[in-house]
Amino acid sequence: MARLNISVPDPLYARLERLRDRVNASKVCARALEQELDMIEARPAPTDPEVEQLVARLQGLRERWYDRGRQDGKRWAVSRATREELYRFADLWGGEAPEELAQTLLHAEAGPTGPRPWAPAGVDFAASLQRWLETDPGDPRPDAGDDGARGAAVRTPLDEAGYLEGWRDIVVEIWKAVSPRRRR
Repeated sequence: MARLNISVPDPLYARLERLRDRVNASKVCARALEQELDMIEARPAPTDPEVEQLVARLQGLRERWYDRGRQDGKRWAVSRATREELYRFADLWGGEAPEELAQTLLHAEAGPTGPRPWAPAGVDFAASLQRWLETDPGDPRPDAGDDGARGAAVRTPLDEAGYLEGWRDIVVEIWKAVSPRRRR
């Protein structure tokens, strides 16, 4: 049998010394080490596609759409937005409640007083939402559907406000991070 030296805090060692005749320290340590190694070895790799699917399924609807909005907003802010667009978006929409933001950016039409409020140039929020819906793997649980279609994946319901909240939040964060560094 192999030997292994371990270190324990002094107070724990003192307690063990008092009860040495009732505790087999080697056996206790071996059992604890075996349990820890079993847990680590059984842990699937974080890049395992099935684990990623599980994480997506367990993530709440609002968080899923919020994260998707953050991804798209970051992509726009980092690769396409101008300084003026970042400032304008953060200034106009930074404090807007998600539901009002969604109503304004997705559903507001030009009215008698002029065009709808400013939105980022070249950004089609409706098309982005549709793209996410089309690529959504759905919920693969066999009992996910209440319509009798057992075993079929159930599409994730759309949360426009959550998506736009994520989009807005990352753009505002990026603006706050870069605005002190920019030259006037």
